[in-house]
Amino acid sequence: MQIRAHVETIPPDNSGTHETTVRDVAVEADTYEDGVAQLRAQLADGERLITIRSAL
Repeated sequence: MQIRAHVETIPPDNSGTHETTVRDVAVEADTYEDGVAQLRAQLADGERLITIRSAL
């Protein structure tokens, strides 16, 4: 199954005045849980997963 996610840079505060970037990441995995673990392993410092979706 393919697991896709949007990864966003974390702003320094919640003021809404900071630019963030979003990138699309995809992995192939046998299970949803394994796919999410792979996605989390690809996160750099200061990034977070904002959407996760799967396709069989």
